[in-house]
Amino acid sequence: MQSIAAIPFFEKVLGAKVKDCFFEDGTVVFLVQQGQMGKIRTRQGWDKVQDLGRGMGKKIQVLEFHENPEVFVLQLLHPLHPKTEWKDGVLTIHGKDAWEKGQIFGREKTRYRKIQELIKKYFHAEVRVQ
Repeated sequence: MQSIAAIPFFEKVLGAKVKDCFFEDGTVVFLVQQGQMGKIRTRQGWDKVQDLGRGMGKKIQVLEFHENPEVFVLQLLHPLHPKTEWKDGVLTIHGKDAWEKGQIFGREKTRYRKIQELIKKYFHAEVRVQ
């Protein structure tokens, strides 16, 4: 219920259109529409995000949605730059070495589960890491 109230407030304060909002481990994650991240990437935008987080008493993470699942996953994995392949409803992420694969999965596969959940929700696809 809190996320429903947070979306219009976030949009009013920052002027960016929000596609989704969810809570994850004490962090409020806002998924903004494609092309809206520029409104937040300014100094004033980040200050407003920090003020909003302090007001809510939670950390805030802002992610940008993209229509292309490969680009969307690369944004989720930033600063990593793994190779991705989209074929027959399966998104394959190719880690170049063991370290990068570990970063893709995250501690106890938390990052991988987050990616898998978002890709399944918005693209109705499966995610694999090789």
